Amino acid sequence: MYPSFCTSSSKGAYFLKGFSLALVILLLPAVLLSLYFEPLDGDLTRIGHLAERDFGANQAQPSQPRLANLKQTDKADILVLGDSFSAENIWQSMLTKRLGLTIKTYHYNHISCISDWLTKAAQGIASPGSSIVIIETVEREFISRFGSESTACINRISSPLTIDSDTINGDREKWAIFPIDPRHLIKTWQNHSRKQYGRVSLSRNRVVKADLTRSDLFSNRLSESFLYYGGDDQKATTWSAARADRAIASLKHYQYLAKKNGIELIVLVIPDKSSVYSEWIAAGQMKQIPKYDLYERLTVAFGIHSNILANFKQQAANTLDFYSPNDTHLSLNGFRYLSELLEAQIQGE
Repeated sequence: MYPSFCTSSSKGAYFLKGFSLALVILLLPAVLLSLYFEPLDGDLTRIGHLAERDFGANQAQPSQPRLANLKQTDKADILVLGDSFSAENIWQSMLTKRLGLTIKTYHYNHISCISDWLTKAAQGIASPGSSIVIIETVEREFISRFGSESTACINRISSPLTIDSDTINGDREKWAIFPIDPRHLIKTWQNHSRKQYGRVSLSRNRVVKADLTRSDLFSNRLSESFLYYGGDDQKATTWSAARADRAIASLKHYQYLAKKNGIELIVLVIPDKSSVYSEWIAAGQMKQIPKYDLYERLTVAFGIHSNILANFKQQAANTLDFYSPNDTHLSLNGFRYLSELLEAQIQGE
């Protein structure tokens, strides 16, 4: 005897309804919690499992048109080698608009050997026709990239970044649909509910949260708290004046080589977020920085334009969200100011 079709369908319907109800019961709290925390936007909130509602910027900034990065075969007036501060082609697009000069950008991850790339760039081989080469690096990576003893490199073809033209919005989306990661939600809830004060290390010291002596530097809800990348602290133990001087001497060599070939080489060391805001971090909540002044050494070697730390500190003191509160990078206004500094340097002001 075969089972009744109606009976079988009824059982299937009940099972489907029960399964759907259980799924809703399980997912609904996660969805509501995700909406409460708001969609992830910053690297520091993502890595540190922190709520965007606490650390996401609440003041919108003017949107920024972004130009497509030039291809390998395209001629460029300015050649850039950079890291994550250059990867989105933001300040380059701003600088192009200011100067009317075309820019081609390479990332450290896309070149096989820094010394080989620098040699070709200084000789005018990497991009024939480029009259300016900008070497951008974040402060914490300055020595690791340029302060080691030179070793033999494999000569390979490097490829520039692939960036399409679009517009970067200056406000944060608070109601976007996004994937739900239960592990992130649990850790975020734990960090959100603790309301810890003082220096707190998160995610194996990759993110540090500290107290600020001012609450008017950022627009996020917890503006009295400060997030920075834990790797900034490594300068206190791994850096030395000798290694810094070796890195500077290495770049001076490439600058001299570039000058011989009629090319201007600019060294752009972006200050760590913690370096810029250090004087407003509560006493004892930040590891001691090296006893020598890197930017003073850069000024002696490359001129006053190389010491952008002082400029950044002054700008951060008077600009809300100069760096993004939830990220280790500059905000759009911060990148806009950086493009102004570079414009002045290129024009010799």
